[in-house]
Amino acid sequence: MRDVTATRMKAWGVYIETYDSGDKIIYNYQLAVSVKDGAPGTGKGTYQIISGTGKLKGIKGSGTCMYSPGADASVAYTCTGDYTLAAASK
Repeated sequence: MRDVTATRMKAWGVYIETYDSGDKIIYNYQLAVSVKDGAPGTGKGTYQIISGTGKLKGIKGSGTCMYSPGADASVAYTCTGDYTLAAASK
């Protein structure tokens, strides 16, 4: 979802990352980006790993993202964070 005004954009939702193996990681995310003259500017956000499937089942993690203006009104981002995988079952 997005909430956009003349000076800021807030977005939040669920992102699903699917790997070649079919395993998935499901994330919650939130971000806030400044807007100037209709173009996105700088901002920051957070994410939390909700769950995973297959070999990624039980994954936990979170992190932050920094956003900056990219080419042709896009937003470039860099994210950092930590995660842990569930212990292998015996």
